[in-house]
Amino acid sequence: KRSSMQEILKIVFMGIITAFLVVLLKSIKPEFVIPILIIASCSILISVITEVSQVLTAITDILSLTDIDHEFCKIIIKICGMCFVCNFASSLCRDCGCNVVAENIETAGKISITAFVLPLAISLLELISEILKSNVFNGV
Repeated sequence: KRSSMQEILKIVFMGIITAFLVVLLKSIKPEFVIPILIIASCSILISVITEVSQVLTAITDILSLTDIDHEFCKIIIKICGMCFVCNFASSLCRDCGCNVVAENIETAGKISITAFVLPLAISLLELISEILKSNVFNGV
């Protein structure tokens, strides 16, 4: 297995080579720029998927040692994933000159995240309400 340093160096060099090719081809063969951007971006994303799965496994292992509700953590992890995917897609669209599509992806991501986090927010508000209604603060 490769080390994380080797993986990040591979990604950095892939990004630098892609940027160089895009700058070089922009004036010579502009029709190749978008496919190169898409291929390079997807390649970088695929190369970090294994790293993400290792991080998720580590988080799961750590959570199994605590009393933290796993459902809340799952929601937070899913929200982070949604942010990364929306950011990736909107950046790619922006690089291809599709700013309106990029903005729509960002808006859809924000709406989806808001809808996804609502149960967590409701649970938190209910907990706060129960604490305030209880006699915990009466003696203070």
